[in-house]
Amino acid sequence: MKIKCNICSKMLKNKRCLAVHISKNHKSITNKEYYDKFFKKENEGICPVCKKPTTYNGIIRGYSTYHRWCFQKTDKFKKAVSNAQTGKKTSIKTRHKLSNSIKERWDDPNSIYNTDKYRKKHKKITKERWDDPNSIYNTDEYRKNISIGLTGEKNGMYGKQMSLETRKQMSNSHRPDISIYRKKFPLFCKVENIRENKNKDEYIRIQVKCKSCKQWFTPDNGSLHSRIYALEKENGNDGLYLYCSDNCKNKCPLYRLNPKHSISSNSYERSYNITFVKEVLKRQKDELGYNECEICGLRKHLQIHHEKPQKTHPHLSLDPDNGIILCGYLGNSCHLKFGHKDECNTGKLAHLKCDKIINLREL
Repeated sequence: MKIKCNICSKMLKNKRCLAVHISKNHKSITNKEYYDKFFKKENEGICPVCKKPTTYNGIIRGYSTYHRWCFQKTDKFKKAVSNAQTGKKTSIKTRHKLSNSIKERWDDPNSIYNTDKYRKKHKKITKERWDDPNSIYNTDEYRKNISIGLTGEKNGMYGKQMSLETRKQMSNSHRPDISIYRKKFPLFCKVENIRENKNKDEYIRIQVKCKSCKQWFTPDNGSLHSRIYALEKENGNDGLYLYCSDNCKNKCPLYRLNPKHSISSNSYERSYNITFVKEVLKRQKDELGYNECEICGLRKHLQIHHEKPQKTHPHLSLDPDNGIILCGYLGNSCHLKFGHKDECNTGKLAHLKCDKIINLREL
């Protein structure tokens, strides 16, 4: 297709020859200036998405309509990609590569995907996508296409059955083993004694020790998640211990006692103190027949303290296994050396008072 030069009126074969002609014979003007003067249309060279100027690609192609990153955001590009991928299946090797790359991306602590800035940006984009009334995701046509693609013969699993291996893999993915519990919930695994469930037919794949009778049992899903949530959240333990039966639950004096309870009345505080103190003294008396200081062996001026301080271990402040009996005798001062280590008596994490002397006769 012949084209005429608007400067010297010479006829040329095509736009390619015109570009060479301008560069050789009309050096006072550049190809871009010539295109802007004689060929450029209205609003050409401005990206419709970001409203910024696009790149110039020569007389033949002109200006780019979009930036590359802007075009990927348009519904036109997404529709073209979805149409190109319809009826195709990725190979098993490609699936493994994709899953491994995604796993490495999220496991890397230095990755950009693990930053708060990326999460906020991603949430903002998804919210804008669904809130925009002109978006393709909010049209009835898009919803119909999804529903049609999942019904009848168009469904990939139409007339097929899953193999036994696939069923096992799907069931195991919803049943985390003991290694996953240790990785995701480290505090829960430190406080509770857990082991692998020997009965593989049960849904829960771990076993825990009963708080009251110390026997191994398999907890139900609801109580297990409640216990994990109680330990992993900021408020610490709230008395949701794990028990093998309702009988053990009713016998345990620590059930439902919260070390971070907001009530500060004297009656509550007194019952709170006596429950923990009695349990610690009772355990030692059942074992030895009497109570004594666990450091020096003195049987007078005894006090109850925490072996692991409340400040560092608030979830164990009511646990009698964490209690220790010490003497308040001035010569030995075991309660000062071992009872108040690491600022045990903070007064913020629990109502227990470590400096209170316990009269064994009253108990």
